[in-house]
Amino acid sequence: MRFGGLLLSRRTSVHHSDAQVLILPIENDHLDQDDEKPNPLKPLPGTCQWIRSHKLFVSLLEERGNALLWLTGHSGCGKTTLSFSLGQCFEENCADKKSQNVLMYFCTNKYSKQTDGREVLIGLILQIINRHRSMISHVRRVFEMQGQDMLQSFSSLWNVFLKIVKDPKAGTLYVILDALDECEKKSCKKLLGAISDMLAGSVQTNTRVKFLITSRPFLHQTYARSDRALQPHRAIDDGQTGYVADLERFIQQRVEESSLNRQYPSNVREYLLETMRTKADQTFLWIHIVLASVEESLLTSISDFRNIIASIPDELADTYGRYLSDIPSGYQVQASHFIKLLLASSRPLDLSELNTAFTIKLSHAATEDVELDAQTAFSHTLQGILGPLARVHGSQVSLVHQSLKEFLLETAKNPGNFCAIHTVNAEDSALQMASACIQYLLLDDFRDDLFSTNSIHNFHDKLPVGDFGDDFWDEEHNFDSDLLFYDPDVLNPKICDSLTTKHQFYSYASLHWAEHFALCEGFATDRLRHAARELLDIEKASCPYFNLQTTLKYLLGSGNTSQKIKNRSLFWASRLGHEQVVAILLTAAADPNSREIQQQSALTATSEHGSLECVVTLLADERTDINGGGRNGRSALSFACGNRHDNIVKELLNRKDCRADHMDNSKATPFFWPVGGGNLKIISTLAKNPTVNINHQDKGGRTALSWAAGDGMGDVVGFLLKLPGIDVNLNDKTGKSPLSWAAANGCASTVAVLLKSTAVDILSVDETGRNAISWASGGGHFDSLANLLEKGWLSADAEDTAGWTPLAWAIQKDSPKTVQALISIGGVEIERQDHSGRTALNWAVEFGHASVVKVLLQAGANPDSKSDRGRSAISTAIQFGRNGLLDMLKKYSTEWESD
Repeated sequence: MRFGGLLLSRRTSVHHSDAQVLILPIENDHLDQDDEKPNPLKPLPGTCQWIRSHKLFVSLLEERGNALLWLTGHSGCGKTTLSFSLGQCFEENCADKKSQNVLMYFCTNKYSKQTDGREVLIGLILQIINRHRSMISHVRRVFEMQGQDMLQSFSSLWNVFLKIVKDPKAGTLYVILDALDECEKKSCKKLLGAISDMLAGSVQTNTRVKFLITSRPFLHQTYARSDRALQPHRAIDDGQTGYVADLERFIQQRVEESSLNRQYPSNVREYLLETMRTKADQTFLWIHIVLASVEESLLTSISDFRNIIASIPDELADTYGRYLSDIPSGYQVQASHFIKLLLASSRPLDLSELNTAFTIKLSHAATEDVELDAQTAFSHTLQGILGPLARVHGSQVSLVHQSLKEFLLETAKNPGNFCAIHTVNAEDSALQMASACIQYLLLDDFRDDLFSTNSIHNFHDKLPVGDFGDDFWDEEHNFDSDLLFYDPDVLNPKICDSLTTKHQFYSYASLHWAEHFALCEGFATDRLRHAARELLDIEKASCPYFNLQTTLKYLLGSGNTSQKIKNRSLFWASRLGHEQVVAILLTAAADPNSREIQQQSALTATSEHGSLECVVTLLADERTDINGGGRNGRSALSFACGNRHDNIVKELLNRKDCRADHMDNSKATPFFWPVGGGNLKIISTLAKNPTVNINHQDKGGRTALSWAAGDGMGDVVGFLLKLPGIDVNLNDKTGKSPLSWAAANGCASTVAVLLKSTAVDILSVDETGRNAISWASGGGHFDSLANLLEKGWLSADAEDTAGWTPLAWAIQKDSPKTVQALISIGGVEIERQDHSGRTALNWAVEFGHASVVKVLLQAGANPDSKSDRGRSAISTAIQFGRNGLLDMLKKYSTEWESD
């Protein structure tokens, strides 16, 4: 088989009738074109199977008469590969049936002139004549009347095709027309009309032709919605489970093959897998082309692969270039407008949103004016102009793949013949979208502020933090996040629902206008800048928040900005990393030490959120207090350490006036925070600083090592133990050691790390007399206990201040393994009584822990032993109604009858 325009046998006849003189040159011409075209990507084993069991495909196979199934998918989704697979399926179905034939035509226009509907028919006719040479008589009759002119007549060719399919020798025909949207429009319309007539029965024949058509969605939407015969349809890339599974299988198999052939290490294989999954964007084409580039590369480092994946391979660039060339010549301006809006959009847009952004003009005063000028069949307009460059899923529209954005921006630098992208760049795209958003928000419909925050009390006291998870590392608070800049539906869902239902573009415009305007305000028109200022709430420091530098300078130059607004503005600019805005505000006398939201200063806020540039700019101002406390009294260094910003940590420590041992409200120093975050690099940096006390204790008396041990951070504990001067036995205010904290929380691996240190005191007890073995037993932590018993079994039977031994504590957790471990060492007195005279067995019965009771009895515990009040384990079982335990106890009792 050969692919491209045709699937043809390489057989030619030795007979030379007049008709054959006509047919053979045509056949040879098609075969020559076929040699220029590559084979389509064949399906990998196990893929493309889902469609075979789909009810529409099964119906196509089972239909006794003429039938059709139209499969649609966006560019790069594997339609041609699926066509090939279904062609194989048809061939398998026809294997034992001489009266069935499979015809395939691939309407590609990559390597020659655009396919014409007449060429499609010629291709189909040639295929069946190659299989049934006697059918050449149907061509001869027409040729004798029309000669070479028959090749230029669609109706003549269709009539020949009809006569052939009516021939009894033709039997059932399976006709696959792949990528029909690449066929020339007028002749494609004729071909679909003719097929429709055949399916609708207007052509009365005894034919059995099964058509399988594939195309992009636009062609089906254009012709099939009003034509019942053409409507049987299935989109293959709209979330079909089988399609998604095929994509994953394709990625796995291709990456696995490449990894085996090139012997990539496992980390490279995992990198390729994860990257392909992340960037696939529901398309096979990008994966196939990029992985081919990876396989061809002689450089095989991850950084080399990263560069390949970030680039646009030549084959992909050629494909995108062809898409641009196909934009209708009369719609280049509109295409440019669409491309800019799609490039700038912060998320996939709804069709109605894009329609509004495309339509709105300065002359529009209200949404009603916009609606009057909006496209009434927008999906048709968009797909008709952009073709395969755009992808529409449901009501959402986006570029066909994320790599197209990079291609368009790069190609626009030297657009050549691509008129649609002559003025396309990131800034101009942002300007296009910003203009649409701002003009929309200033329509009369939205003049009143429907989202006033006047009713929100203590508004500026709410701001998120970004530290660690639980316990010490989690500062206790219950703040809302950036309430001023919430989505409108969070502030008032009823108002938002009403607005977005009636005005769908409102949500996008209100949330993203400033983001787009910030990218283009430097060359925006005065009119647009003035319009933007109308939308800003100066009292809420909006300019710095949105990084609107030009607008900020204008407002500061007006002389009407209060010190309070300047200070709040500096806070927001610092927190969000807008370094140039920070510099502007410092020059305008904003106070870098002003305490704003949650008592944060500009420096503590930017240190928390990681902007080195802002830190450097703030420190360059001699007014900035480097040690000033922010939220919970924490310094800038503390926040930088806690959020893994090692570059900021180094910058702060380079300042001689930076106090590396500054204590916050909990008396914790910055050293605690990288320990909690597991950042060994920052831990090492601080430990080398002579002013840092690595054994510092917080207000609870706990050290950073104690916190790390209690949180099960074995790697960090191991690192800390190597630091010179570390005190591994420093107890907290309750006398609890790091080892006891690790044991109590069941951190077995951390316990093991601590026990490797010869400096660890395994016998250390807290103020209640409990040791690490007691804490591990009380928590039912068998693994931790096992580690401890290997090192210090002599303390396994030690009483605490309440007279409880580790065994007594272990009873509470219903952990028979823990109880068994304690008993097995041989040094535990199983009949030991606590201060009330009760034994471990007595307590276990009261708790109802049957498995523990069984272990104790088997180890020799006496069910008849009595407490100070004369109560035995049997008495306790009766008292608490433990009937199941009572039977077990009686088997081991010698006195139960008198009890």
